[in-house]
Amino acid sequence: MNGGEFQFTHAVRQNFGIMANGMVASKSEQLDDWNFSSNSGSSSGYHTEKGSGSYIEVGVGYFRALDEKKKWMGEIYSGFGAGTVKNDYGFGDHSKVNSYKFFIQTAVGLKSKNFEAMIVPKVSFINWKVKERNIRRSGNSSYAEADMNSIEAKRNFLAFEPALVFRAGGQNLKLQWGLSFSSFNSSSFYDEELIETVNANIGISIDLKPAKK
Repeated sequence: MNGGEFQFTHAVRQNFGIMANGMVASKSEQLDDWNFSSNSGSSSGYHTEKGSGSYIEVGVGYFRALDEKKKWMGEIYSGFGAGTVKNDYGFGDHSKVNSYKFFIQTAVGLKSKNFEAMIVPKVSFINWKVKERNIRRSGNSSYAEADMNSIEAKRNFLAFEPALVFRAGGQNLKLQWGLSFSSFNSSSFYDEELIETVNANIGISIDLKPAKK
């Protein structure tokens, strides 16, 4: 799926900050209509399936330089997030799943005028809740029914979500690359197709500094 994301941080006092992150993503594709009443399970046409998701989180934290030259930085943040995933499987079948997350994330990184690199370990406690499920138990949407059953089988769990972030460019404007991972799939309750375990992103990092008096 494709989507967009924003990440915002602000130092409210020396060594103390707030952050807010959000994302939206969606996907639509055509799939075969399988005729399960026949012995061969033949395709009888096509239908469209689509899904969309959104997520936002806020947090507060502490940051400081780890050396006298202020090249190495460290921080720790804690916060709360909430999101929703909606899926339309065609033929009137649909589902809606809400998610809630409490997290603690640390970061250690190297910072210079033109380059930044950091590793960001993150531990999250996650709660999923199926809000809507209008899915037939046979035919084209049978896999979706299994997904909803997997979510309801274990709604609460811990996940380790580390990330790598790199920035390069000017002092106040840099190109950013990121890779994030998730240990969701370590749970036997979830199928590989149900959970995204690797995410790559690219974007722009802008340092907004107030005008000096």
